[in-house]
Amino acid sequence: MNPAMVDWNAGNYERTADELEPVARAVVEQAEPLSGERVLDLACGTGNAALLATSRGARVVGVDSAPRLLSVARERARRLARTPISGRGTCSSYRLTTPSSTSFYRCSG
Repeated sequence: MNPAMVDWNAGNYERTADELEPVARAVVEQAEPLSGERVLDLACGTGNAALLATSRGARVVGVDSAPRLLSVARERARRLARTPISGRGTCSSYRLTTPSSTSFYRCSG
């Protein structure tokens, strides 16, 4: 891992994610994903934006370099009876196999 990168597996990111929920809501409202639309959420973390997009009927691929945060997103999706498709990777390493109509980016660098 690049020493300049933050280890999002460490600590309790869930508290920060709770604080960022209004931002995710604003991003999804602005993007207006439609039912059946493909959405790519890069650096999805605990799934705030991904889950909001699935509530609109979008088919979501969530990507994050932190496996623990993807597990949190999957568990949240299960509890809400939603199933965003999650993958693992980084913004620079993830390869799309099919195009997305909408993308949420939270990349730095």
